[in-house]
Amino acid sequence: MVDEVAVILKHLDRDRYVASLLAPDRARPHLQALFAFNAEVERIKDSVSEPHIGLIRQQWWRDTLEAISNGETVNHPVAKALSDTLGQTALPLSSLHALIDAREFDLYADPLPSLHALEGYLGETDASLIQMSCLILEQNRAKEAAEAAGLIGVASGIVRHLSNPTRLPQLIPASETQNSVLQLASKRWHEAAMIPIPASLIATPKRITKLQHGKDLGALQRQWMMWKAHRRGKL
Repeated sequence: MVDEVAVILKHLDRDRYVASLLAPDRARPHLQALFAFNAEVERIKDSVSEPHIGLIRQQWWRDTLEAISNGETVNHPVAKALSDTLGQTALPLSSLHALIDAREFDLYADPLPSLHALEGYLGETDASLIQMSCLILEQNRAKEAAEAAGLIGVASGIVRHLSNPTRLPQLIPASETQNSVLQLASKRWHEAAMIPIPASLIATPKRITKLQHGKDLGALQRQWMMWKAHRRGKL
């Protein structure tokens, strides 16, 4: 039987799909449900021509989360999988709502006003996704990885977004340059590297990048490095 959610995730976010394959069997479907939800919300910005249409689609996901929390069944493969995940893990509904709220920024052309605002945006999106992944992987030890996950989310999020030229005008504050933003990414990456993380949480999804050079790796290279990191139990 084809797993619809895995197929959706593989199509929309191959990096996180590959990362999910490295996770324990018990956690894999829940990670895929979370990542697929994120991918569905993230792609809204690229599938609409007007912000108000994007807002309507985002509201559908908010309503879907509320329906799930009320025990209702939603006829959507990702929603069904997410319902199962919320019922079996400690995934906080509030964090999923916050992720949707943060994505409202994606629908507009207004640039971020500061590096602080950039870190806040990535904290509610990329970093939050990693922190929620840790909860799924090992709830009792997730707090040990929370700080590092936040730093990794900022670092990897910057490089991931800056590899997309269409995001540059929006994500680089007027008072900053691409280089200064990448320097922030490198700083956060090295701060995260100083924090020990439980080996059981190494499958937390992150894009493997060459931050010191400000360059994103190719897909096959990222997947190879994820596999090697997983095997070694290291970041």
